[in-house]
Amino acid sequence: MVTNSQIRRIATILLGCALVAVLLSTASAAAQGRVEPSETTLTFQGLVTEPMKRTFVLQVEGDPVRNVSIVRHDLRDTSTGNVVLSSNITVEPLTRDEISDQASFDVTIGGISKPGHYTGTLDIHYDGLPITAPLSINLDLKAEAVPAVDADVASKSLTLFVQPPFTAQQSIFVVQGANNEAVVEDARVLTLRGTKGQSLLGNTVQVDATFPLTLPERGTAPITLTVSSNNLPAGEYNGTLYVRVKNQPAPVQVPLTVKVKDPPYLPFLALIGGIAVAAILGWWTGTGKAQRDLITPIQNLAKDIQSGGKVQTVDRDHAMELLAQAWTDLNAGVAPADIQKNYDAALKIVTEARTAADQFLTQKMPPLSTRLSNLTPGRTVREGLQSSLTDIGDQVTEGKWATLHDAESALQNLTTKVSQLADLVAKFAEVSEDKKELVAKELDSATAYQAMRIILTNAGVTVPFVPGISFDVRQEPVARAVSDQFRLERKRKILLSAGKVFAAAIVYVFALWVGWVTLYVKSDTFGTDAQEYITLFLWGSVIETVRGKTVSLGTLETIVKKQ
Repeated sequence: MVTNSQIRRIATILLGCALVAVLLSTASAAAQGRVEPSETTLTFQGLVTEPMKRTFVLQVEGDPVRNVSIVRHDLRDTSTGNVVLSSNITVEPLTRDEISDQASFDVTIGGISKPGHYTGTLDIHYDGLPITAPLSINLDLKAEAVPAVDADVASKSLTLFVQPPFTAQQSIFVVQGANNEAVVEDARVLTLRGTKGQSLLGNTVQVDATFPLTLPERGTAPITLTVSSNNLPAGEYNGTLYVRVKNQPAPVQVPLTVKVKDPPYLPFLALIGGIAVAAILGWWTGTGKAQRDLITPIQNLAKDIQSGGKVQTVDRDHAMELLAQAWTDLNAGVAPADIQKNYDAALKIVTEARTAADQFLTQKMPPLSTRLSNLTPGRTVREGLQSSLTDIGDQVTEGKWATLHDAESALQNLTTKVSQLADLVAKFAEVSEDKKELVAKELDSATAYQAMRIILTNAGVTVPFVPGISFDVRQEPVARAVSDQFRLERKRKILLSAGKVFAAAIVYVFALWVGWVTLYVKSDTFGTDAQEYITLFLWGSVIETVRGKTVSLGTLETIVKKQ
């Protein structure tokens, strides 16, 4: 039976043995040296696809340590339970036979399959390491997933249409395709170059977004582009929207096209200018030139008619009325063909009147004059008749007769009187020879047929009665009655005028609209080439031709007037 004293003795012995063991162990550790790592925790942060590497240093104080080895353990994410196996942790070198001063160890973690926050340790063993004080280094790993940011399907390419003075704005959407957040750090537009080699300044297209821009898991976010249209040359420009995403190896690149067209002011002026020029040229070609060419002939013919040369009063008045109407139509812008008709009619009247007058003067008067000159004696009466014949011719030449028919009537009357004189002169042959000289003198002095009859009767010649004669054959002009022209009713005239304006307006508006939409509105880069302005100008110039093919109510009005 063990007594209490024996128990106390055994306890004292065991305590002494333990004390000796501790002293021996301490002495042995002091003999081998002290080991201290440079880091108590190694922190790793990076993408799951990229190996992450850190370095630590073991420092030895005192005697060298031997048989150093690194023991790896699995890393765990306590929130998800995911594990990075120890086999994915590489330590170089994994063992060292001896470290006398210090030694570096490279720790590389790779083969991470899932993102997360992993923790674990590396144990360091060497000879003489106290069992009660193990040496270790903490491992702290933050593995981030690789972002999968891209433009959505509708934003794979972007086209902005710019029409000054308006500002163009359009958005694209970037999508995070991975199960983690992504951060868009920046977005900018690379240089935009035109199809003809020109380029736009880098700040022409502004990116309206606040960076960094966080995309939630499987989320989207807009990036808005704004183009200021001030002073941009027309054309098509191509560039790239460059979107940089944190931890994403390749940036998101979206092809960008900016189509700029000139403001509408100059194109519209070109279109209107084409219409104006075409209208002017069309008017000049179809009306203006013809009207101008009629001005001088009308003026000259009017002066010629007013001179009265061989055109009698009635014909002269008629021709002047036609010319006055032609001049009125000229001022009113009536079709040249209608003006020409009045001018031609007046010219025809004048020409025919002068032709008839010339025939009268050259064919009808000379025979009578010749006949009259051969009648002797009776000089005074003959000269009176000759003066009347001359007056008839002079009045025809000066256009003082109402009509040429009146001159012909006067000539016919004078012919009758010449025949009467011829009859009296023929009786002179019956005068006896001894009286002829005296009778001839008396007949030459006689001023009337009655006096000549008396002289012949006194000379013993029987003479039939002859009426007295007057040598004044001049005639006052007779005014020609002018019939009233047919005139349109005021209501009808207004209706035709309004219809003319309305029809022309419809043609112009429709043609303008078609040309504007076809050539300007549908062109995204109008103004790039000067030829586009020429085309728009030519389109406007064609409108006048199109309008000319429509029903001309102005012509209709002229027809109604003539009816």
